[in-house]
Amino acid sequence: MLSYHLQYDDASGGSIWTELSGLSSNSLALTFTVTMSIQVGKVYRFRYRGLNAFGFGPFSDSLYLYAARVPTADSVVTIINEDTIVRISWTAPS
Repeated sequence: MLSYHLQYDDASGGSIWTELSGLSSNSLALTFTVTMSIQVGKVYRFRYRGLNAFGFGPFSDSLYLYAARVPTADSVVTIINEDTIVRISWTAPS
């Protein structure tokens, strides 16, 4: 293998693909971090293909990633024990 060519669609629904690595210069990296232009609530597609002595192979199936935030922590949980009943309550996060 000479290179792994990685692209993503920048939440375009697969209509516009952006080069991430492995096309303009060969890269054998097995990880890549996208830190710019990611928006919460959007779906991003990623795909890759390999390059060997005979050229590029076909692209992989797309991997879909939904950009979401880590949920906020719950408020204080209250536990009340009333004989044989245990009542647990909390306030829903915003």
